[in-house]
Amino acid sequence: MKLILLLAIVCFPAMIKAKISSFVDFKSQISHQQDPLKALKTKGCKVVITGNDANAQIHLRRELEFFDVWMIKSNASDAEFEIKLLTKKSGIANADRDVRIVITDLKSGKEVYASPIVNGTEYGFKTVNLKEAAVKNLVENEIRQTFFK
Repeated sequence: MKLILLLAIVCFPAMIKAKISSFVDFKSQISHQQDPLKALKTKGCKVVITGNDANAQIHLRRELEFFDVWMIKSNASDAEFEIKLLTKKSGIANADRDVRIVITDLKSGKEVYASPIVNGTEYGFKTVNLKEAAVKNLVENEIRQTFFK
């Protein structure tokens, strides 16, 4: 009887600690599921930029680095989220560019955000490069307003 009592006294606190720890992990998983964008709104979130236009990706990277909120990684294996930048020629003589982003949580594989389509002429002729203007418009009026408040 004393041996059982001794085992209960020694083992019981460890069992309680394990249960509490698993409950805390479960609680954090639930809160991430309820607000998957919460991590994107915090400084140091790790993202990787992909897309269908390498030059537009360079513009996006430069604009995002200016705000110094997200850590931009070169490999998806080092990132928490993928920012896919999609560009399309538009306008008269295909001179303008339409851009938008789709953000995917790399852990779950689920799309967590899709921006509206913006273009370079909406941003004004602040640069002769309408692809760059479109990306600046996207960052200033969509990404910054949504994530960098």
